Amino acid sequence: MKRLLLIWILLGSILMSAITYAYDWQSQNATVIDQKEEGLKTILTLKDNQDRLFTVTFQEESAMASLADKIIKYKNEFTSWQQIHFKEVSFVVSPGLLEVIIVPQELNHNHVNVVSAIPAGITMTYNTDKEVLRYDFRIMKDNLFIRIAGDYIQEDEMVAKLFFAYDNPLAYMRRTDPEYLSKQIDDLREETERLRQALIYLHNEDWLNHFRTIPPETIQSVVAIKQAHPGTTKAELWKEIKKQKIKITKQEFDLLMIVYYNEF
Repeated sequence: MKRLLLIWILLGSILMSAITYAYDWQSQNATVIDQKEEGLKTILTLKDNQDRLFTVTFQEESAMASLADKIIKYKNEFTSWQQIHFKEVSFVVSPGLLEVIIVPQELNHNHVNVVSAIPAGITMTYNTDKEVLRYDFRIMKDNLFIRIAGDYIQEDEMVAKLFFAYDNPLAYMRRTDPEYLSKQIDDLREETERLRQALIYLHNEDWLNHFRTIPPETIQSVVAIKQAHPGTTKAELWKEIKKQKIKITKQEFDLLMIVYYNEF
């Protein structure tokens, strides 16, 4: 009885190892030429009908089979590239996600092969929920680690972005760094506020022709009321300001409405 049980276990193991070949790659004009098992993962080496090799790594064959057409589609896209020539392309499958790793061999820019600036290769992901292929990798230039990311449209667009970053690393980082952009916006807001304060000062004269500022806290209070009542008229807003006993003259209020909201 034990011997029969062992035979069934052995046959089951053989059957399970053969299941990885169950997907019909021939229907995709590809042939499995090698298979390796690494823990729970299966790594297939395939060859297309033009003898180009690519690998597919997966754990669940059902997930792999659902993305097989995308694998072939993108493999064909990459092998049609005119500027990027690569050593190998690998596809890693997990449920709902396809990851791509491309190891470039040649990418010439100004008569220089710049692949050494792409130490970890070009990585991409395809998410079945978003149905978009996105690239996200880094290049090294002038001791800077520069992120190149975006939705893949075509080779030319991605390469143009890479070359710009390679030629102008600091300018590229300033353009794409959210923190830098946020600081630029904050600086612009501060500059705009200073200009507003200057305009108010130059046009806010008392009866002795002395220029006066409006205290920032007063301006903030008026702006807050305006934002809380966006549909109100100037007259209605002025009544609300008087009701809340904010210390501001009618002349200053009118000036503030002109400078901040272009309301005359």
